[in-house]
Amino acid sequence: MSEKILPPRGTRDYAPEEMILKNRMFDIIRKVYESFGFVPLETPAFESWELLGAKGSGGEEIKNEIYYFKDKSGRELGLRFDLTAPLSRFVANNPNLVKPFKRYQIGRAWRYDRPQAGRFREFYQADVDIVGSSEPEAEAEVLAAGITALQELKIGEFYIKVNDRRILDALAVKQGLPEERIIEIFRSVDKLEKIGEEGVMQELKEKGFDLKKAKKFLNETNISGTNDKILAKLKKELPKNDAVTKLEKLIFLLEKYKVADKVKLDIKIARGLDYYTGPVFETIAVGNEDLGSIASGGRFDKLIGLYGGTDTPATGFSLGADRIFEIYKRQGKVPKRANSTELIIVNVTEETLDYAIEVSQKLRRQGINAETNLLKRNMKKQLDYANSKGIKYVAIVGENEKAKGTVTLKNMEKNEQKEVKVDDLTSILT
Repeated sequence: MSEKILPPRGTRDYAPEEMILKNRMFDIIRKVYESFGFVPLETPAFESWELLGAKGSGGEEIKNEIYYFKDKSGRELGLRFDLTAPLSRFVANNPNLVKPFKRYQIGRAWRYDRPQAGRFREFYQADVDIVGSSEPEAEAEVLAAGITALQELKIGEFYIKVNDRRILDALAVKQGLPEERIIEIFRSVDKLEKIGEEGVMQELKEKGFDLKKAKKFLNETNISGTNDKILAKLKKELPKNDAVTKLEKLIFLLEKYKVADKVKLDIKIARGLDYYTGPVFETIAVGNEDLGSIASGGRFDKLIGLYGGTDTPATGFSLGADRIFEIYKRQGKVPKRANSTELIIVNVTEETLDYAIEVSQKLRRQGINAETNLLKRNMKKQLDYANSKGIKYVAIVGENEKAKGTVTLKNMEKNEQKEVKVDDLTSILT
């Protein structure tokens, strides 16, 4: 026997019973997004390295964090590491899109991360983005759509940490840290929960920053309390700051959406990617904090211009589908059996298989998922098969049923059966 070949590290198979649940999850997300007026978009799985490695997007250093390769013609390419960069390229190439352009996309992305709980190298994202608005109304809508989706998914308690990168800019400059190196500070601050303040300080030291100034900067970001208290402190520390004003407006709007209780201001949130220019978001599932952020996003006003278009305001929110699915697994929601079949049609003899097929085709046209006998099993083995799949109903067809245009419908759970006309099956089963 040959040695088993496993999926590549950081990837996984989704068994049928898992995919049934995952598809239901995507259907819920899609329905919520469309209820807010978002339209679907699909982009290629791989993009040019020119796009992925652009300075201000992923940057040259991201080459070690993604799947980078050359094709047979020597072109530099990479698997997309998120759905935001491809969206920005699409908008740059289609400048006549009606604004605001509200798109959603559910698809895979790839990063060369170290695999851990809820983190894979191949993963699904479910994004909503609004292009064309620089106002907090856009942030409020993408957050409201994302929060509504998470509520409909019934994952339990969660909250979203919200900040604005421009507030961190202002606080860093206030402490005398070099403005031209702000992004380096952000990359370190973004690791605060993973490596702690001591680890962040060590990174900043290695990068050559003034530790006294860096320490004061970190202290400035350590503001706790209610959203109102944090806003009051920020208005005192940074009077007439546009980012603080818009953050206050965002909280006001979220109250109108009736979702403000799910949002907590956290001035330490930075997000590591270079392209964020304003508000940023991270979502924590209570009781599943080890999974990290299960949904994130932010504003990226410069990215479309970076890819050949004109600078266009844009903001978005992305659900991490694999981390949400991990919560489902912990909740015991994955069905024990893979089953999309509603009815199995059992042919008593080989001569009645043709009638079973006719009945199944009629039911399928009426929206009933039906199976027939593919392995020439006898009646008992067909019934055993139905039991093993947890199918509630079977329709038994013999010569008598074939002659009369009926079936014997059996409820496997109650062990009850009755003869019914084929035309009546749909009303009984739905």
